[in-house]
Amino acid sequence: MQINHLIIILLSFIFASLQVGFLPNYSFFGAVPNLVFVLFFLVIFFSNEKYGLYQALYSLFFGILIDMFSNPYKFIGVYLILFLIMGFALKKLQRFFFSSFDRFPLDQFIFLFLFFCAIFEFTQFEFLLSNIFWLTIACSFVFSLLGFYIFKSKYAKEI
Repeated sequence: MQINHLIIILLSFIFASLQVGFLPNYSFFGAVPNLVFVLFFLVIFFSNEKYGLYQALYSLFFGILIDMFSNPYKFIGVYLILFLIMGFALKKLQRFFFSSFDRFPLDQFIFLFLFFCAIFEFTQFEFLLSNIFWLTIACSFVFSLLGFYIFKSKYAKEI
């Protein structure tokens, strides 16, 4: 279990470095997927409910990471608070929509990811009607689906 936490932390730094250093040079019409948010969402979505402390610590960690790699003109701590609220709300909504047939249903994942990704992108002061807003969500969604199948097959029971 400790290895999984170390892998997630290393992946988050790799994704943050890719997101800031590499992906802006290869953007899709100006839209860059938010890999750190995708990893945050996957970790919280697939975490066990009994580990509330780990969820809070991951929310704090990813919030600080986004604060460090985000726009320098924003206040520090905004994403930290936002990720704490989103992590708590995600688990509450996940329990509300709980299905006894499948522990991690794809339709629930898609709905919750698109909802929270839109909230996250809106906090970056993107306009809802701009193409970059919707393209960023679409690019992040593609990476989240890939991550969904990887997490579901490998790490769903261990995190």
